[in-house]
Amino acid sequence: MAAETLSNSVKSLKAAPFERRTFQQKLDVKESGPDQPNIKIKQKSKDRGREYTKSFFKSWFSNRAWLAACSETNALFCFPCLLFPTSACDSAWTRIARFQEYHSQFPEAALNTTIEAYPLLNKSRLKTELALVYSNDEFRNCSGVVTLYQLFMENNLQDIFSDTVALLKSLITTPRTTAESERCCSTLERIKTFLRNTMSQDHLNALAMLFIERNLVKNIPDFNHSVIDKFASRTEGQNLCTKNRTLHDTIR
Repeated sequence: MAAETLSNSVKSLKAAPFERRTFQQKLDVKESGPDQPNIKIKQKSKDRGREYTKSFFKSWFSNRAWLAACSETNALFCFPCLLFPTSACDSAWTRIARFQEYHSQFPEAALNTTIEAYPLLNKSRLKTELALVYSNDEFRNCSGVVTLYQLFMENNLQDIFSDTVALLKSLITTPRTTAESERCCSTLERIKTFLRNTMSQDHLNALAMLFIERNLVKNIPDFNHSVIDKFASRTEGQNLCTKNRTLHDTIR
């Protein structure tokens, strides 16, 4: 293949997937990082009857190291998603119903592909752990990856099945599409407004997480009261309450 085909560009990664490249080629992609050319994206949106235009700025690359861009399609991509897309190595470990089949015939090919995708895992230890998982009826009865992970955590098995738990964490948390990253960009415009422009990174991350996962927050009983009580119990919260009380007494 030509050098261009084996670059870290979006087009190259789609034509020659990361998992099929040699070890040295993977290291080159890792060292190069995501391809971030200057592209121009403008999208017209409408919110609550108000029309506005969303624009992409190259400065976003500085605080979103996971972003990759393609100048040919004029689109943004999640770089980890390009490197580790949904593949046979993922489905092999997430098909709980096939555990009995894997107990009689271990999926060596899927294991090799998984180790290439997640080189931090120990192959021999992972194989031993998975063989035990496949042979246990309680693990076979799990309905999915999340349920299996919860079973490990509830029974404090994360130290015994360390590589299996690490693999499950990767499968659960690795984004499969760019939808979540696109929601983050849209959320930023609603949170960091002109009147609320100065805030710390931790504060901004917390507000963004609350907004993105607002449906989960709504289901937490007495969430608002719990946050207020926790803030009031802290030193800065007590000082703020004291200042407000003093100001109120002064005005009266």
